[in-house]
Amino acid sequence: MRGAYNEVDPFAAVQSRMEQWNSEVEKQHLIGPILHGITSFAVEGPHEMFSNSPSFFNCSTPADAVELVRYLKKRNITLIKVYNHIPREAFFALMQEATKAGIDVAGHKPLRVSTIEASNAGMKSLEHAMFFIWDSYPMADSIRRLNNPSKAVSTAFRKEMLATHDSVMLQKMFTTFKKNATWYCPTHLTRKQDAFAGDEFFRTKYAGINPVLRFISFEDLDATLQEDTTSEAKEVYKAIYLKGLQISGAAYRSGVKILAGSDVPELPGSSLHEELTELSKTGMPNFEVLRTATLYPAQYYGLDSTYGSIREGKKGDLILVSKNPLTAIENTQTITSVFVDGKHFDEAFLNEVRQKVSKSEKSIVMSAKLIWDIVIYMSM
Repeated sequence: MRGAYNEVDPFAAVQSRMEQWNSEVEKQHLIGPILHGITSFAVEGPHEMFSNSPSFFNCSTPADAVELVRYLKKRNITLIKVYNHIPREAFFALMQEATKAGIDVAGHKPLRVSTIEASNAGMKSLEHAMFFIWDSYPMADSIRRLNNPSKAVSTAFRKEMLATHDSVMLQKMFTTFKKNATWYCPTHLTRKQDAFAGDEFFRTKYAGINPVLRFISFEDLDATLQEDTTSEAKEVYKAIYLKGLQISGAAYRSGVKILAGSDVPELPGSSLHEELTELSKTGMPNFEVLRTATLYPAQYYGLDSTYGSIREGKKGDLILVSKNPLTAIENTQTITSVFVDGKHFDEAFLNEVRQKVSKSEKSIVMSAKLIWDIVIYMSM
């Protein structure tokens, strides 16, 4: 929420602030989006960041998973974000308990679970095209059985996955997603970030953001570069990025439901538009690309009778652009005015907001809040 218009407090990072944010927007005391899901912390499996938290936060066992879901249910969490290292048995216990509790589960495919198993277990959506690449690898099952599957990752491993990619395995995943109505959020910008981590044109995108976030972002980019400094590694990352685009095009043609999501939070305001450009590269018609950020998110939350398209009786939330995005998807960025709940905000007002957000973004107050957020996160 860092890019939203709120001079008093630009954050809506914790549940109480999210709920307060929604209340203020509904009262029209703030101009901004309504948050339709209250999300848990990332359920990663056993991790040192939970050393000061209840032990069941680690989700190490089926019993932990059940207790965690019940804990989140009491706090009105509506979506559990799962991550990479949840033990297999704990994941399935979490899915069963979340289904009983009426809580959606979305996020990463745990490394010890197959994509088909995750969809069949009831995950509402999975993010990153990379999981399709992993599970189209003929040796994927043996990797899942390793004590720590992430230890297998290397340039040679990525290269082998690409070389032995099995399109039949991929199609089976698409068929399962379609059968289970599982959503797919490709986040192509994350793999593009890997592919171009050292390129100056990519790094200049971060020039205008807060110095604290820029430092963190560059740490991530540099970590990618330092993992393997060879030119071959860079080419393999580019091949992974391009393979992801190819897979998303195939997923669309197979009837898989796709959502736009950038997973580049350091670049608020622009990253979603850039992700639409990536989706357009997959071969999806631009009309469908627009739906991944409008109608389909509304369907995801069961709110398409109110949001997502221009119809009489729906919410009057619109952007007006000066050029046709059906001709070139980049034209979504030619915004001249905005309607929020039927109220019009002209270009002069939008420019004023941009200036205020830019000033707030680089302020000492913002830096202090970011540092505090990091400290809190690390002391969980």
